[in-house]
Amino acid sequence: MEGTDGLSLAQTIKSDRELAGSRIIMFTNLLNRLSTNTMKATGIAACLVKPIRQARLLESLLDVMSASGALSATRGEPEGDTTVLLLDPAARHVRLLLAEDNAVNQRVALKQLKKLGFSADAVSNGSEVLAALQRIPYDIIIMDCQMPEMDGYEVTKRIRQSGSESYIHLRSAPYIIALTANALDGDRERCLQLGMNDYLTKPLHLHELEVVLQRALARIQPGPMSPRLAASADLNDTDGSLDSSVINGLKELREPGQPDPLRELVDLFVRDARPRLEAMSQALATSDLAKLAAASHTLKGSASNLGARRLAQLCASLEKQARAGQPQKAARTLAEVHNEFARVRELLNLELES
Repeated sequence: MEGTDGLSLAQTIKSDRELAGSRIIMFTNLLNRLSTNTMKATGIAACLVKPIRQARLLESLLDVMSASGALSATRGEPEGDTTVLLLDPAARHVRLLLAEDNAVNQRVALKQLKKLGFSADAVSNGSEVLAALQRIPYDIIIMDCQMPEMDGYEVTKRIRQSGSESYIHLRSAPYIIALTANALDGDRERCLQLGMNDYLTKPLHLHELEVVLQRALARIQPGPMSPRLAASADLNDTDGSLDSSVINGLKELREPGQPDPLRELVDLFVRDARPRLEAMSQALATSDLAKLAAASHTLKGSASNLGARRLAQLCASLEKQARAGQPQKAARTLAEVHNEFARVRELLNLELES
């Protein structure tokens, strides 16, 4: 706030005898959330992350006005560092399935979901989605639209058309969130027409995922008031080799006493990219343009999730050229992909050292 910050004001209120009994709920953004120890030390009863769900606010008000005055929005480890942010207490009981065939993308998404308080199962293709639904009545599915064997569009059709004649035999109708690497006009409408409930584009940003999951919870766990959600996103359109906002977002996933998620994901990215680049070169040499397009698509997704925007753009161009049967153009673009990968690897190493 202008002139002061909320934490200083809370300390001033709590140091005043006449005001010390006031119960304080702090509003903040995800990057400035408070640790449990800080909240206890300053007498803050709850900390809610914006945008605020009306139902969540009401629940917090009821919590802090109760005799217990329990911390209602943030849970942390005993040493005081906030490691899990719960959008809603119901998040702990939501059955969530992530369908994503890219190993790097899958790992990023699972860590982001954990940060938001969700426990999720993960599968790698459409057939595994249908098999999982036969075992567990998932409440929410985050569905990659482009997967091997059966894409997300076809899986959604089968789920929505399931009935007495279907082999899926769903025990519940899942809330389906489309996940796509494209941001083309008409994509969102296509997803909704097929029966998907919401839409996300890659690379996933924590705030965007948070907002979409809030909408999902409002539908599957309706609160006493209608939520009014602001689906704003802080997108960085930088055309450089490495998007600092994505890297900073991955650093935000760090937890005390746990392996560094950025290092883990960088290592996974490099291990996955090297043989993929070799396969792309081999595919071009043998004129297997279909294999080249598929490998380019996969590398594009991995690069996007680590903020390697130019590498992702080059892979997208390479995929398009391979599908269009343009080997000469593809050869030139593949050379750029190799050079850009080397540059990205150096930049990522610098980020790990900083």
